[in-house]
Amino acid sequence: MQSFRQPTFFLILSAVVLFFYPFYAMATDAKTLASQIDKDLRQAERLMFNGKKTESDALLQQVNEMLEQLKAVDSSSKVTSLENKYSRTRKALDKKMGGGTTAPAISVAPKMSAPAVPAVKGVSPSGSSRKGGYQQQMMERNIKKAVKDVDYEIGRAREMMEPDNTNSKFGMGADEKAAKGADYLAKAEQHLAKTEQKYPDLSPESKEQFAVARKSIAETQAALDSWQKEEQIKTDSAAREAAVTANAAAGKMAKMKDDADLIVALHEKYFNAFENIHGGTLVHGMKIEEADQALALVANAEKSIPLFATDVGRLAQSYGETSMDIYNKFHEGGYTLNNGEDQKMSQLIEAVDKLKKSRQASAVTLAGNAKALLGAFNNQLNDARLQRMAEAKKLLLAGQQFDPENDQIKQMLNDIDSQMEQVADKMTAQIDAAKWAGNISGFAGPGDVTELAAEAKKYFENDRDWGGKKDRDIKILDVCIRGPWKVAETDVFGRVISWRLPIHVAVTDEKLKPRNLARVYDLSILAMEGPADNAPKKPPYDGFWVGDSWMMRLDKF
Repeated sequence: MQSFRQPTFFLILSAVVLFFYPFYAMATDAKTLASQIDKDLRQAERLMFNGKKTESDALLQQVNEMLEQLKAVDSSSKVTSLENKYSRTRKALDKKMGGGTTAPAISVAPKMSAPAVPAVKGVSPSGSSRKGGYQQQMMERNIKKAVKDVDYEIGRAREMMEPDNTNSKFGMGADEKAAKGADYLAKAEQHLAKTEQKYPDLSPESKEQFAVARKSIAETQAALDSWQKEEQIKTDSAAREAAVTANAAAGKMAKMKDDADLIVALHEKYFNAFENIHGGTLVHGMKIEEADQALALVANAEKSIPLFATDVGRLAQSYGETSMDIYNKFHEGGYTLNNGEDQKMSQLIEAVDKLKKSRQASAVTLAGNAKALLGAFNNQLNDARLQRMAEAKKLLLAGQQFDPENDQIKQMLNDIDSQMEQVADKMTAQIDAAKWAGNISGFAGPGDVTELAAEAKKYFENDRDWGGKKDRDIKILDVCIRGPWKVAETDVFGRVISWRLPIHVAVTDEKLKPRNLARVYDLSILAMEGPADNAPKKPPYDGFWVGDSWMMRLDKF
């Protein structure tokens, strides 16, 4: 009984294994197909994100057909998940493509019919039929995959002819891209050859697809060759243009260097003449000598202007006139200034304008100085006033040299000669009318006016600043007493300790004598200091106080 049951059990087990083996094989291949679909979906997403929308669209169409095949043999949640992922990717791509899809570059195999499945419960096709149908399905899938791979490689080859972007082609030259494209086309041909080797008996439809694919490979190779030649022409042209540009840039750089060196040389040679000319007055005192020195400084500076004006004018046209403009122009040209050329050039440009302003300011100063001299002691009629007027005229003439257009100087020069003549005429009339006053009458004493005057004359004849002056020939003509003794000095208690005697002293000298002139001084001659309230009112004399003076004719003595 036992020997009968054991063989029977193994027969039943073998029948079960033989019955379910095709389904096991199909399950294994379904898993492989699902894995391939998931892989292709990820690739389609990458293509879409890299901007390769056409390639992504073609791959999604292949995925759609593979999903139909998978659903015919598998209805698990894995299939649903793949369908959802496909749907999301499809919608995202359609949105990027503007709502529509683009046909793939190479036509793919027509959608295959799903393998036969049981139509009635409990009725199953034979195991051999299932296996044969699945092999046919896998062959068709492999042919489709080969066509898809060919399409992908052709797309990569065509991508080599696109402009550079941020992908892996960045930085490759045309020859390298063409070689890379040829490699992709060679891979495309290998996909076709391997498939033909694996499946010698291709259907007419598949052979037609392969023929179309090879034609596309050939056309793409021809396009690559043509593109490579065009790119070489562009490269050669660009190289020539770059060489021209580089030569122009080198020439421009050399010119800027020469200009910078010229600026330094001009500044070093000529700017010293302008270093003390800042646009303000060059005259700070009343003396004509200072004005003459300032005029010499201006003349020396102006002498150098024609020597650099032409070069500086040309440089200003190229680089501007201010330090900032000059620096920016050199900087824009790619040249770095290392020696302050911008400031040196602007200093040379500004020097000419500052010189003009200094001329004008100096003229204004000299006009003011002349006006001050003419206004000083203008109530006097003497040589000192005429001398001040003569000095004022010299200052005005210097001012006219600084600025011939100064209206104030023009007017003052127009008036000064007549003013000097008027003063001279009044002075002459006054001199002619002047008389020697002589001693006063009714002198109260003590002393005699004649004796007091004679002692005073001796005093002045021997004084080192009067008759005793070594470098002057001063002659004391006469002295007269012009008033009573007056208090000269008191102590802290108000007691008189010295007296003074008012006098006139008439003198002439080597300058006055030829003009028949004598100068009369109104003085007070001082007696010696003595005890409080008992100081002497008599010679010897001990100094004098100077008052006013005037002129009179010498021949009246």
